[in-house]
Amino acid sequence: MRKIINHYGIHWSVLSTLARLLTVGVSSILLIAGSILVSESPAGAAQITPTNLASAAVGAAYTSSTLTVATAGMWSISAGALPAGLAFTSLASATTDTISGTPTGDGTYDFTVTVTDAVTPATYSQSYTLVVTGINPSPLTSPILVNTAFNSGTLSVATAGTWAVSAGALPAGLALASQASSTTDSIAGTPTTNGSYTFTITVTDAITPETYVQQYTLVVASQIPQPTLKLLATIAALENPITLITTGGAGTSAPTFAVTNGTATGCAISGTSLTATSIGTCIVTASEAATSTYLVANAKAATYTFVANPVAPPAVVATRVTGTAIIGKTVVLKISGRNFTGKPTVTSTNPGTRFSVAGDTGSLLTLRVTATAKAHKGIGTLTITELNGTSCKIKYVTR
Repeated sequence: MRKIINHYGIHWSVLSTLARLLTVGVSSILLIAGSILVSESPAGAAQITPTNLASAAVGAAYTSSTLTVATAGMWSISAGALPAGLAFTSLASATTDTISGTPTGDGTYDFTVTVTDAVTPATYSQSYTLVVTGINPSPLTSPILVNTAFNSGTLSVATAGTWAVSAGALPAGLALASQASSTTDSIAGTPTTNGSYTFTITVTDAITPETYVQQYTLVVASQIPQPTLKLLATIAALENPITLITTGGAGTSAPTFAVTNGTATGCAISGTSLTATSIGTCIVTASEAATSTYLVANAKAATYTFVANPVAPPAVVATRVTGTAIIGKTVVLKISGRNFTGKPTVTSTNPGTRFSVAGDTGSLLTLRVTATAKAHKGIGTLTITELNGTSCKIKYVTR
């Protein structure tokens, strides 16, 4: 075979091989480039950045660092939950968002943020753990009574630290029980001056280091509110007076009541009894007098309803049984009578006997009766109980 050599002195077979390699190389480059264009983030790469959130404190305004994704989408929590008091700053389609608000309870919260881009489409997700530090409980029970011993109960934090009032002031006569390094403390003493007091307690743990901050407000009053006074509204037949009952309150005297006509006429109260002269509603209010300790308590108006006197349902009556129960078999018993309504409940004094209603015409009740081996031969008593509460009895035979 003849060798063909070009004017550069290169064998044509060598040039042909180089050309093929070049073609393959270009295709490979294009394929690789295409893969790069359509590929997603490498495994383990963060889809939403940053991947960690700074801790928050109970009662303190919080805004996370800016969360960012590659393409705009709708932001949501797809698993877990944000701490109470926190939310996304904006739920609009965007490449960025933040978590902001004022957390109301401490703890460690695990949740997943998801951004859904419906155009690309693409979904970005990132799991977060947000630690909320604080002093519990928050808030304190308030108001409290002047010149009366007070104790806040146990205040607690996650790690031991030194307790201090870092802003504002406690009411005169109150102080932190112990300012030593501890996970718990309390506010105790006897307040001597009325007023509203806002202050901040800080617990500083120099080892962690960690700082817990909580703002509180205590109101000191010469009288404090009674527990909420509430009327228990009810419905009754017109012929039956309604007894007025309240819950709450803390005074030493009994509640007093007042009434106005609603849709009923003749609404009146005698002691704790409410009556009316026609069906309809009566509007009742109640109050409990103030004492040296408590303010007056007023209950919200409650609506009481009188309805027409109920008509007693007709009594169900059974007069005759046709058929006999047989041990080991299922048979049909027919009971004649009146005022059967629907499907009553049927029971027997004979153990091991089951009943089901097969038919009810109002004057004839048809039963399927199964007497098991536990049943006894002889005379037993059936009790027929209607849905309206009326019942009757009749004897039958088992053999």
